[in-house]
Amino acid sequence: MKNTVIKSMICISIMCCVIISPLAADNYQKIFPIDSQEFEAIEYLYIDQGLSLPSTSGPWSAAELRLMLKKIDLESLSGPAENLYEFASSSLNEAEENRVSDSLAMSFDSTLAVEAYYHTNTDVYTSEQLWRYDFEEREPLYTGSFETWASDLFYGDIDLIVGLNPFRETNDSSDLFGDAAVTTNILMVPPSVITDLDMNMPYRAFAAVGGDHWSLQFGRDNVAWGAGETGNLMIGGHLKYQDLLRFTTFHDSYKFTSLYSFFPHPVNYADNEPVGQAAPLEGLKMFVGHRLEFRMFDDTVNFALSESMMYMSEEGVLSLGLLNPLMIYHDNYIRANSNSLLTLELEAAPFRNWSIYGQFAVDEFPLPGEDSTGSSSLPTAMGYLAGIKTAYTAGDGVVYGLLEGAFTDPFLYLRGNGKGGDQTDLNGINYVVGVRSFSPDGNISIAQDFLGYEYGCDAVVLNLTAGYKVFKQYYVEGTLFGMLHGVNDLYTYWAEGSDTDPDPSQAETPTDSEYTDNALGETRDAVETTIMVELKGGYHILPQLEVYGQFDWIQKMNFNNLAANGTESDMQLAIGTTFSF
Repeated sequence: MKNTVIKSMICISIMCCVIISPLAADNYQKIFPIDSQEFEAIEYLYIDQGLSLPSTSGPWSAAELRLMLKKIDLESLSGPAENLYEFASSSLNEAEENRVSDSLAMSFDSTLAVEAYYHTNTDVYTSEQLWRYDFEEREPLYTGSFETWASDLFYGDIDLIVGLNPFRETNDSSDLFGDAAVTTNILMVPPSVITDLDMNMPYRAFAAVGGDHWSLQFGRDNVAWGAGETGNLMIGGHLKYQDLLRFTTFHDSYKFTSLYSFFPHPVNYADNEPVGQAAPLEGLKMFVGHRLEFRMFDDTVNFALSESMMYMSEEGVLSLGLLNPLMIYHDNYIRANSNSLLTLELEAAPFRNWSIYGQFAVDEFPLPGEDSTGSSSLPTAMGYLAGIKTAYTAGDGVVYGLLEGAFTDPFLYLRGNGKGGDQTDLNGINYVVGVRSFSPDGNISIAQDFLGYEYGCDAVVLNLTAGYKVFKQYYVEGTLFGMLHGVNDLYTYWAEGSDTDPDPSQAETPTDSEYTDNALGETRDAVETTIMVELKGGYHILPQLEVYGQFDWIQKMNFNNLAANGTESDMQLAIGTTFSF
């Protein structure tokens, strides 16, 4: 016992010495978010120089971004490329810039954002999901970001906001997203009322420790895995946040990431009854995933292999052995509790200024010898995404463009309860997750969404984007977007095949009739076709002051997958200004 106590005291002393050791000038543990402009600039530099893309699994520590920049040939940089490099590297060592003592650095930054929104179709486009510039995109009125660095290992961040809640009544979009033609992000400006204040902050808050080649992050942040612009097949990056534990180690030609994300179990909301904050959380729903990335052939080819399982238990039971970051998750053989997903990604720089990439997801498919039709068959569930990107430095900035397409099977991301039966409620072991929000009516709202591809299953997507950007000065961008979406969505119940017609295992994208029921109890009978034209831009009047705007024309034929609904269009405009201090 005495030796144990002494050893414990020695370990604690060593940890304290590390924590209070002087702040090194090279604390590169800051975590940059997935929409970081610093990473965007690095990506353009790689394409412009003929390198395959840097690691597309974000967020990234400053240490990882610095390692990416070391691959850039500084002697070959032109004037605009030098600007990109300077912009990307200028924020990496903020610890030294914000030192307050020998062992600590702190920074508190504030941003005021005033936005106004206008749309024309206030009869049908009345939910947050029907806005292109939706809740996840909109800026809160005020954001205060507090960052701290300690020694050369620790970084912490918390973002405090004053903004508007996306809900008023439980699970129903606020009037701020549809019923009124003109709205703003300002509390108490009609139709906003005092109870619209968003009480769900912070959406970004975490602690991280790391070194030159590793990072461990715990808290609330967002994650994306892949080079896709319309989304990614394993983790799309379009959620408001994830509660996560993430470890990554990154090197010159190799990166490994292990991720654990936690979501409310559907047992808490499957019956769609209002639940208040006094109701205890039940069950366990957890994403467990790992990702291997390799750079090959003189940094011209990337290969990534990602595997995950969605683990669920109504009783909240978890074996710690399931958390093994090096385990093959499919080979746990716990179908009653988990649904496994595998993605393969390949990206290459065939020549300078161009990048081509593809993703392939496997959720379910019949093995040789297994039934592919009939009562014992399982619906094939796969996803495909491919694209091409280009970037040329010109003038003071960069010209960029991309063409991307995606195809998802009707039952991708969906699964039954795993106990040998079909899905009959929201308790299916699906890659559909819920994000909790406290509503002004006093109840908890659950915003459900696919964790993987944003547009989910049963979709055919084509996207064309082009733009020009000078970082810290201005940008302009245009997008053409088209989508065919079948009747299957995140509310569709998964089912095994049947000996009668229709047979779910024979469904083909895009479906125009339902092979199984859905949680909403609706009957849909047509493929919904979406066409969108988007123009957006921004301009820095001062380094701290930016004005920006976005215009979207959206047309949906067979609105909500009902032929009787015909065609519905909406023109959506968002304008805003931000001031940082």
